[in-house]
Amino acid sequence: MDAVVDGLGGPEVWSGVPPTFEELDVDRGVVRYRLSVPGPRGPYDLRVLGLRDRAVTFVDGMPGPVLCDEAYAGPDTAGAAAEQGGAGLIGPVAGPAEVELWVESLGRVNYGPRLGESKGITGGVLHERQYLHGVRARGLRLDAVEDTAAVAGLAFEAPRAGARGLHRGSVVVPAGGVGDALLELPGWTRGFVWVGGFPLGRYWSAGPQRSLYVPGPCLREGANEVLILELEGAAPGGAAVTGTDGPSAEAPRLIP
Repeated sequence: MDAVVDGLGGPEVWSGVPPTFEELDVDRGVVRYRLSVPGPRGPYDLRVLGLRDRAVTFVDGMPGPVLCDEAYAGPDTAGAAAEQGGAGLIGPVAGPAEVELWVESLGRVNYGPRLGESKGITGGVLHERQYLHGVRARGLRLDAVEDTAAVAGLAFEAPRAGARGLHRGSVVVPAGGVGDALLELPGWTRGFVWVGGFPLGRYWSAGPQRSLYVPGPCLREGANEVLILELEGAAPGGAAVTGTDGPSAEAPRLIP
């Protein structure tokens, strides 16, 4: 995933506090935040305040909990958030430590008290009672994945199990078979999909969704390139597409 944001993302910004999506010029996409917990110090609770809206976390390179704004908590995070004592709680972290948070916006509303809200980490990161400063942030706009030349410049590697990142593969449409279709992603967890450069949308294994609608004009006879930006890590299984960080799920299937 680092290779994707480094190759397609904007410049890395150093700031005393976490910059928002708007400050990083990211309207739709993800932002990677990096922070250092000073030390030596004991294993105090590390908490994200004002998360908008969802974050995949890592501490010293090891996966942590997936955090979600309480207003958007889904079935895969609501129970865990309650057990942790809050949707923004990563857990006890001893210093020194390096922390990464990959924050995603789940969309915006055009009514009510959350109209015009900022996205990202809007309240800071708290280690016990101390705010962490010296944040490095880099944003990845979703439309950057639609830049064919930039994507072609990425070094796609052989698949590795359980990895996150940008994956490239193809689906084949037989002669005379062009038309509306469904794209299934068995074993994938959460992310975004493009077919032939067209953004199909977001997929999420937590809900009832089992496929994405593919409009017929997006397809052509023969091979059609598929790009999958997996944010949380594909479930274990066979792999048939290649990625910068490697997938671990079945190849996408096109259903006429």
